[in-house]
This record gives sequence, structure tokens and C-alpha cells, in this order.
Amino acid sequence: MSVTLAQILSLSGSLDDTPGFDSARERFRRFLLEQATDPHSIRSLIEQGQHLPGEQHNRAVQDLVVLLGKFIGFDVTFGAYAPPNFSLKHHGHWRSRLRLHVVIEVRSDPAAPPAVDALLHSVAAQAATARVSSWRFVGLCVVTPLFASRHKIEEALAAAKPVFPVGVVALRALLLLADLVTAGRVSHEDVVRLLESNLPVDYSVELLDRLTAKRGAAAPANVIATDGTAYWLATVTPDYATTPEQLLELVVSRRHIFGVADAGATHETARGGDWICFYIPGKGVVGRARVISLASSAAGVRDAHRFRQLLHLDDLELHLTTPIALDFETQLRLRTATATSGRQTQTLVRISHESFVAMTEPPGKEAERLNA
Repeated sequence: MSVTLAQILSLSGSLDDTPGFDSARERFRRFLLEQATDPHSIRSLIEQGQHLPGEQHNRAVQDLVVLLGKFIGFDVTFGAYAPPNFSLKHHGHWRSRLRLHVVIEVRSDPAAPPAVDALLHSVAAQAATARVSSWRFVGLCVVTPLFASRHKIEEALAAAKPVFPVGVVALRALLLLADLVTAGRVSHEDVVRLLESNLPVDYSVELLDRLTAKRGAAAPANVIATDGTAYWLATVTPDYATTPEQLLELVVSRRHIFGVADAGATHETARGGDWICFYIPGKGVVGRARVISLASSAAGVRDAHRFRQLLHLDDLELHLTTPIALDFETQLRLRTATATSGRQTQTLVRISHESFVAMTEPPGKEAERLNA
């Protein structure tokens, strides 16, 4: 897109909340939806407007930030520039197919107070009027370089202790996140977990950028390549009086069945052909297996109704006495998943192929294979 932001604004007219198909606001937004078809176009327009003061540029950047959600996997809806009810404040909405609703607020005006009540009320109001109870709601405050009071917003959120996750993210980190998702280095599911976890978004995005940039190590010969196969970290927790080690030895190893209790944030499920590695919290990864299919029966599994999935396994390998520590990327993914669920139970967390390979070779095994 070769036109500049100034040219678009001169054609659309003064941005305000006047309704109607041919209003300046609707002309501007239609142009963005039709012409800004990739995150690079959005980035270019944001870079032209984010450092310029004034109501017109602030409002244009608000719409551009809302539109960024499209390239992160969300359905986007624009909001009002100046909501008539000032107890509610939101500049747009992101809705995920994974039933996550994100209320977006953009802070561009350096003179604006760092109050958070309006955003918190907006998230609560959206949750209260939801037609489907299974939707989850979060708030996201995006700050541009002109807004210098981010720390005051974070302090206000910490003092308010909101019921829903509400995060603060710098515009540059959000732009980076859109680039990572578009490039396939981070999935939409990862973004959903991150926003629900309430972990620091900027730090998490930058860490994912560094980690995914280092991928590319070749897989061992006995691990299948990434051809649509998914890789999972399966947490193993105590079951009644059975320790995780006993569960793996007495049930999983003998029956070749593993029960998944927690639906997680994204409701993803393993499929035949996927690989899982077994993780005991506080110790490390202690084995791996290939998923053949969903088990049709649960012989030998106590109270099988507790599990949302029963996985039938093959190619099972355990090394309970030589656990392997989680890599940094998997630690981040696990933290977001457990922060969302709020409890520790047997669950699946999707991980990268490279992380799976790095955490499923017991110490010394590679050297043994080379010397064989």
C-alpha cells in the first residue's frame, strides 16, 4: 500500500463518532479493511502516526491497533473513539474461535490520566452480557511511545486486583507479535494462552522471538519430522495415593494409556501420530511416547470418567531416574497454561518440535547411539 496515513486521513475526513455508512470514521475503517491486507501495511501506517500528537493521529492509530488483531488470528470489531458512557472505555474487540474475547484500549494521548476503572468496567460489562457462558474475557491496554505513564497503569491494575486478566503491552511488542504469528513462528493458540495467563506480554513476546529464531536443529533419526505432527508436554501429577512415577510405571507402561484431565485454555486435543513427552513437575521430562489413537476403552484406569481424553500409546520410552530439565520455551508455555487453569493436573501443553527433541534424549543416550 503506497498511500500515506496523511493522504488517507485527508480523503476520509475528520475522525469522530458520527454514525452512518458514509461518515469519515466508516470510510477510514473500510479503507483499512480493504487495503491493509498484511501486517507490514499496518506497521507502516502506525509508524507514520504513533509519534505525532493530535486527536486525528491518535484515533487513526487506535483503529490500526485494533486491526492488528486480524493478523494475530482474531475477528476484530472497532469501537468508539470517545464512548458516550465514560464509565466504559474500549476502542475495539478481538474475538477468537477459541472463545476468548479481548477488550482493547489504546493509550496514545500523553495528557490522559492513567485511570483503569473504565477498562475494567468494560471487560466486566462484556462478560455480563455474554450469551454463551463458555467465553472467557480479558482486557488489553496498548500503550504507544507518546504515552509515558505506563508504570502508573500497571500500579493501578495491581491495586485494583481485577477479576479478569488485564494486561499492558507496548505497541512495539504487539507489532512484533503480529509478525511472529504471520510468519508461523507463534500460533494463535499461543497468543490466547499468553493473554489469559496475565504474564508480562512484552517480556513473553520478546522471549518467544529469541527462542523461535534459534530453531532449526535437525531431529534425531528415531523421531518423525514435522509434517503436520503435533508435539505435546504431558504433565503427570499424583493420582490418589499413586505417585507420578508409579502412575507411569504401573499404568501407562503396562496399559499404554494416558488420561488427560484438563481441557486447558484452547481445548486442543492430541491426535493419532502426535508425540507426547511426560513431565513430572519439579523433576523434569522422564519419557516419551507416540499417540496411536484415542482409546476406545479404559481398562485398568481408575475412574476413567475424570479424563476428557484417553490416549492409546506406542513406542513408549521411560527414563524415570534421569529426568531432563525443561527448556526456556517450554517453561514459558507451561507457565501460561498453568496460570490459566489455576490448578495442577494431568494436561497437555503444545510445544515445538525442537523443544520435544531437546527434552527427550536422556543424558548419555546420544553418545551411546553414536558409539553403537
